[in-house]
Amino acid sequence: MSYYGNFRPENAEDLDRKLEQDLREDKRRKVTGWIIFFVLWLILCPDMFLYWFRFATPHFVKYRTKEVIDITEAPIQTEITEIKGKYISYKTLENRGTYTLEKMAKYSISGKLVDKNFFFWGNYLPGGDRPFQSVALIDIGIVWKDMANRDIMRCLSYVSTKTSIARTLYPMIKRNKKCYDVFEEYKNRLGDYNQLWNKISHTHVIPANATIMHALMFAPKNKPIKMEGYLVDVYVDGYARIKTSLSRDDTNASARGGGACETMYVERVQIGNKVYE
Repeated sequence: MSYYGNFRPENAEDLDRKLEQDLREDKRRKVTGWIIFFVLWLILCPDMFLYWFRFATPHFVKYRTKEVIDITEAPIQTEITEIKGKYISYKTLENRGTYTLEKMAKYSISGKLVDKNFFFWGNYLPGGDRPFQSVALIDIGIVWKDMANRDIMRCLSYVSTKTSIARTLYPMIKRNKKCYDVFEEYKNRLGDYNQLWNKISHTHVIPANATIMHALMFAPKNKPIKMEGYLVDVYVDGYARIKTSLSRDDTNASARGGGACETMYVERVQIGNKVYE
């Protein structure tokens, strides 16, 4: 029989009482630890707290619509020919400066949301302020057409990552025979895998306002979503520092946009029947 230190229980009630005391002490230690962590978090990373407070708090839906999001439709891109209104003076939502955005094309993308990434905490450390992170606050991974098919969706998982040099979406095939058979069937039907992979978009989103940011932060994964706005280049110190991709077929680092990702200024988001503007 084991005992608690020098404590010698006289009966089962004494032992139960000791167990309850230990559980209360463990709970007290955990609560104290979380309080200390939260206080240090506020002291060391006030910007991080303000980030969450601003975008995680509820925002109102603009209106509801009967429009059904079409996940079988490829992104719609329309060339901009007029010079008037082509440039946007954009003040970052975190008050980290004002940048010029050049509209390269009007753009609308619909599909299923497979991943999102807004954990760019390096921006809140001393000397960590980077223009692109301050402007494009969230990355959104969307698939459409064949890639939004239920069988394909079940066989793939996606991870949106951010490093010091790149922000990338990685699709990973689940390792089982059924999934390999599914992809082999699509390869035989479509001719090659590229007909699947060009139906994936990793979009660096510049939210027009805090409501758009909130909607994207809490958009449910694997559900239909529609974003409308413009593909833009971001100007820093007078020249285009960040260029957007203008094609769904470019998949290499030498392409416009340096890796085929779209940089999008989003003015409207539809999630289910809810519209945010």
